[in-house]
Amino acid sequence: MSSEDEKKEVETNDSAHDDSKIDILQSTVPLEDMSSSNDTGTKRKRSDLNIPITSTTNLPTWVAGASPAKFVSMDELMKMSAALENMALVHEIALNPEFVIQKNSTDLVQQTVEDCMKKAYWDKLREELARIPPDYSYALILLDDIKKMILNLLTEQHVRLRSEVECMLDIDLLKQQAENKCLDVRQLFENIVELLSRLCAPARDKLVNDLREKIDNVDIGICELLDLMKLDMANFFMQVNRSVLEEHSAEYERRQFMMLLEKNPELELSTMSWLRRHISVDNTDGPLAKKSFENLNNSEVSSIISDAYMELLEWDFRNAYPETLKIDRLRLEAIAIKYLQLIICTSCVLVSCNLAGKDVVQVKDFKTNLKNDIIVITNDIDKSNLMDRLEAVSVLCNDKILKCCKTININWTKERSAELREQILEIRNCANHVRKLIRDRMHNFILSMISNRVPFYQQRFPSGLSIIHAELSALTARFIRINGSL
Repeated sequence: MSSEDEKKEVETNDSAHDDSKIDILQSTVPLEDMSSSNDTGTKRKRSDLNIPITSTTNLPTWVAGASPAKFVSMDELMKMSAALENMALVHEIALNPEFVIQKNSTDLVQQTVEDCMKKAYWDKLREELARIPPDYSYALILLDDIKKMILNLLTEQHVRLRSEVECMLDIDLLKQQAENKCLDVRQLFENIVELLSRLCAPARDKLVNDLREKIDNVDIGICELLDLMKLDMANFFMQVNRSVLEEHSAEYERRQFMMLLEKNPELELSTMSWLRRHISVDNTDGPLAKKSFENLNNSEVSSIISDAYMELLEWDFRNAYPETLKIDRLRLEAIAIKYLQLIICTSCVLVSCNLAGKDVVQVKDFKTNLKNDIIVITNDIDKSNLMDRLEAVSVLCNDKILKCCKTININWTKERSAELREQILEIRNCANHVRKLIRDRMHNFILSMISNRVPFYQQRFPSGLSIIHAELSALTARFIRINGSL
């Protein structure tokens, strides 16, 4: 086949599939799987006999997918990556009161290369300054960079300091001094160190003193100190403006997410599927029966969202995780594990107390100590190790009851011990009546809190859950914090 024929074939194939979407959102930020991989294509008329074939495979287009309708530039990808990073950063600041901006960590090879390059640069600078006559070309570039870094640290209120920096590091004047061989670079660096000592945080005083004590003060330490000061200043402004960030983070994240949807409309599919599961299309009794999203009022939408959030506590991993929550997926999974732990723990305490009897239960701190010990055992509980943890809990509960019975001279028989083990192991079953009761009460309590169905100060703690009052309150607070930030 000639080159012209090949070119025509390629152009024909490209134009034949010119109307599909490309999945442009890749996981380019340190978040877990922020992408959506579904494709939508414009429907075409196809005959029953002539099945169109893709240009790269022997599979039909409805199997392999069509070629992209448009190409995505590197600038667009970088903008989307930056949008995701900014969205994740603002979200983390709003949710984590202890969050601080830190220096990026690098691997050993990268750090070694970076150190070698920096050492070579500063060695070259010293070599140029040691010449007779000195060569100030490197020094002037460095001083200009240092000037910009210092000015970036200053706010509009630092009028006097800005004037001092402009005067000290007047590049035009320094060039004239260099041409006249009267530029004192080392004195300039000493002045810069003194200026930085007035600007930096007290935690950096040791670094400043180390720079002062160096005989050769033309040192990389000045730039490293400026980098640290930049981090300190960023963290300072973040702390000062944290309340503003928290107040506007949800709106900012919404705008960023809508911007991503404009680039890739399919990004919303998993989120929409998650919400649709909580609209009762077949049930003719409920208020949401046979309604579409367009026909729902604000109260019904709020109810759907609250129910959808509750699903996250018992997530079925066969379903795709909502894209709008992937930033918080690790947090939500940790809350879900704690939710399961509290259900299991409370169920085991109630079963044990029921079999142990009133005299044992009324022993001071018996229930509290039993609950605390069970929480320790079940701290790493999940569905995969549930049976093993319940076995360990049954042994613990039996020992606790036996020890308490001996203290108050009550007989604890082997039959009751065996029954205790059997009932605790039965808690592994989601349909177990004790576990189901505890689960429903916890579920309804948290749902009521996140949906604001009852004012917080009027919310009564469910019967039977007082033993985990502190733990359930903490879990609910964590869940509300995530729920309220979106």
